[in-house]
Amino acid sequence: MPAGLHELIGIFDVLAEDDWAHDEIPSVMAAAGSVAMDPLVAYVLDMTNDEFAIPLALQSLVEIGKRQGKLRKPVIERLVYCLQHTAKQDQGLNGLIVAELVSLKAVEAMPAIRAAFAEDVLDWSVCGDLEDVELGMGLRTQRDTPRPNYQQPVDDDTEFEDDDEDYEPLVEQVIRAEPKIGRNDPCPCGSGKKYKKCCMP
Repeated sequence: MPAGLHELIGIFDVLAEDDWAHDEIPSVMAAAGSVAMDPLVAYVLDMTNDEFAIPLALQSLVEIGKRQGKLRKPVIERLVYCLQHTAKQDQGLNGLIVAELVSLKAVEAMPAIRAAFAEDVLDWSVCGDLEDVELGMGLRTQRDTPRPNYQQPVDDDTEFEDDDEDYEPLVEQVIRAEPKIGRNDPCPCGSGKKYKKCCMP
């Protein structure tokens, strides 16, 4: 176990507000490799952790799979485990997990993903609908149904403005390979808010 690994994961809640952390920590975790996977899974599944820190742990887990080919399969298995064991009401996190599985082209995870759609435990504004996911996985080349309207209220009192027609789920960003959106950048939905205060999972 690399020295300080558990301690570093333990302060994700402090680091989550730091853009540098989101750029650098996944690389550190990827270098740690297999020994970092289970602690990261435990962090993702602990709903007492900061809501902005959990995606950092998830991103770190995915980076391990992307950078270390031999660990891709065990990373996907752990992502599927997370999808199946998160709190069902945490639809945003479930949607983010699916979006990350798409980024890994984890076709082998489709049975679990389809089950999650069937159980209606996903936020479609994060991962897209099932056809979007299948497009992202390379399992289809076009939609069979009209694309859903992914505009959703930010909260009970505030809705997206009329010029938010370009809002896209994260799966579409994966498909187009657009540059990563910084936490403090303007939200791509057009609300005028920072990404971390608006549509960031």
